[in-house]
Amino acid sequence: MAETIKKGNRAGVVIGGDNSLLNLSVLNAVYVQTYLNETPVQRIPIAELVGIESSLTSSLRNNLPLFNNRPTRASFIASGDFNKIELVTGGLLNLSYGIRFYYAFGFDDQNSTIQYKGALSNNVSPVEGNEYSTQSRGANGLVCVNVNSNIDNPQNAANAGLTDFATFRNLLNISVLNCPSTLRVKLRSAVGPTGYRAGFVVSNGGLLDLNLLQNVRLSTYLDDALQQSASGANLLRVNVLPDNRYFLSFQTTKPFNHVEIRLNGAVNVLDNLNVYYGFGIEEAAFSDPEPVFSDFEDPTDKFRTATLTPNTDGVLNVSACASVLGSSCTGFVDPSFAAKRNLTTTYAQIKGSLVNLSVNQGLALAVKLNGANKVATGRAGKAGNRAGFVFDYTSNGGIIGNLLSAGVLSNFTITTYREDQSTARKGTATSALPTLVAVESVSGANLAQATLLGGSTGRQALSFVATQDFDWVELTTTNTVGTVQDTRIYYAFAEDLRGFFPENLVNPSNPLPVELASFTVRATAQGAELHWKTASEKNNSRFIVERAVQQGTDVAFQAIGQVAGAGTSTTAQQYRFLDATAAEQSASTVYYRLRQVDTNGQESFSPVVAATFEGRVLAASLQLAPNPAGATDWVRVQVGAASEITGQHLVVYDGQGRQVHSVAVTDHTTLLPTQSLSQGLYHVVLLNAAGKRLTSQRLIIAGR
Repeated sequence: MAETIKKGNRAGVVIGGDNSLLNLSVLNAVYVQTYLNETPVQRIPIAELVGIESSLTSSLRNNLPLFNNRPTRASFIASGDFNKIELVTGGLLNLSYGIRFYYAFGFDDQNSTIQYKGALSNNVSPVEGNEYSTQSRGANGLVCVNVNSNIDNPQNAANAGLTDFATFRNLLNISVLNCPSTLRVKLRSAVGPTGYRAGFVVSNGGLLDLNLLQNVRLSTYLDDALQQSASGANLLRVNVLPDNRYFLSFQTTKPFNHVEIRLNGAVNVLDNLNVYYGFGIEEAAFSDPEPVFSDFEDPTDKFRTATLTPNTDGVLNVSACASVLGSSCTGFVDPSFAAKRNLTTTYAQIKGSLVNLSVNQGLALAVKLNGANKVATGRAGKAGNRAGFVFDYTSNGGIIGNLLSAGVLSNFTITTYREDQSTARKGTATSALPTLVAVESVSGANLAQATLLGGSTGRQALSFVATQDFDWVELTTTNTVGTVQDTRIYYAFAEDLRGFFPENLVNPSNPLPVELASFTVRATAQGAELHWKTASEKNNSRFIVERAVQQGTDVAFQAIGQVAGAGTSTTAQQYRFLDATAAEQSASTVYYRLRQVDTNGQESFSPVVAATFEGRVLAASLQLAPNPAGATDWVRVQVGAASEITGQHLVVYDGQGRQVHSVAVTDHTTLLPTQSLSQGLYHVVLLNAAGKRLTSQRLIIAGR
């Protein structure tokens, strides 16, 4: 690995089949093994990582290598630090089987490095009746007598150990039906009033069926006063964490210092629900303030549809009606709407005609991401982004709420693509359109970044964390989704990862001196352009911009400049800084952070952002010394450029535009002889290998 992956972070390998059929026994005989230097750390079967509902194995259940030629990600949570990863076989494999190993990856737990306002129920010594309570009231308003009879270890949801948990048990009995099991915990401090999410981190040993949320009610309290409540799949938001835990939450508009989870006993499937802790955390911890969408004013050529059949080259086969506005392809209605600017009221539809496809077929809708407002150059979707779709289902006029169940997830695949403008490959409908080359594909239970978007919309977001840059996102569904009659696809998105639970919190009653709303960097022809916004500032003296050429917790950042702060301000402020030497660093990717300094000298750090200059050309520059040149016979010329200097020339012109000298550039520092130049004004011009002018500088030759 390029750097050490830390314990608790998500990592994995990207693999694929070699167009031969693989079965579960083969996958069980192949392991991922991690090492720290030469010391073994973790060993996991590929079958366990890919999952029986993944694209690699679900297609094989039907004896069809539908997706096994596409790169598929098998990921895991690192049980310890490691810097080497390999695939090993635990037994003899049939020679007719094969697995392609593309690359390995690892992601930093970004939310653990960013500081947010919020509080957890991680009390030091929780006392019943104060830091936690299992008291419930029945429909008659009276306090129930079965206190703590259905919750094991309730104190664990209110103590300092974030891996401890309370457990709801035996919910299906008459007493619980009359008095639902309830657990209330106290936060370390009050939060609010607006811009916060309230909820709990939970698990139940597997994928959570969203139908169960009809039996869950979350509430907030300020001391003993009820503030707000939310229940059901249309109001609660569900996010899947990398360790098979979830957080259930809803957005609040009132201050609170207690959160409560209440389960009714209508079904026994909520038995053994583990509750780790409650929280109240600002909304910014859970969403990217500047995501990229498939939102084009004119969606022509920004969408494609396809009927999928076994494919051997990983290239999307485009149907005849792809990119035709207003068309209704087989199984689709208005596919262009998934690439249209209106993100709320228009949508593409996959209709019930899907069931008319043969058993080995599926429908795919691919849309292009619009990075014009966020990405200066390069691909709109970046490695490390969460990539996916927002959509919903209807059946018999109602919302289907079991998206996170393994049975439904097994029917969906999300694939990212990059555009290849060079040539048109087999399978494209027209050579005028760029070829789409599959980058990576994730399906089934591996779509671990599943989110139910609350707020009564019923919309759901399915996504995964991309390991490579991409331009397009595709949603594929197979005909095994027999219960889904109408899938409405609103848009695709790519956003900065918020996949881990934020645990680096600051007490809201002691707010941050600077509330950083956004911090971005982009590579430009002039260098690295940094932009950041603040929502409010208190005694803010300045921002010191720091740079590093490596990533990691032990990396040494160096100050490269500073920008004055606004002091104390309650209005939004915008800042800009240009690092003109970014592309001249020793690495193609450069990392930045802000060191914010208060007027009293206290400091805090921003999250880290990165810009990549690989393949870019920085504006060339010339520095001449001495200038004017006097009694010297040589002038030192410093050539500043991020591009390759091979083939470049320095050409000297006199005041009448006549070439009087030329010298090849062999290094960024070149000596220019001037003994043949008489007194006067000259122009030194830098030309590239093709003879194109890059930049110039005036040179004065003084009296000799």
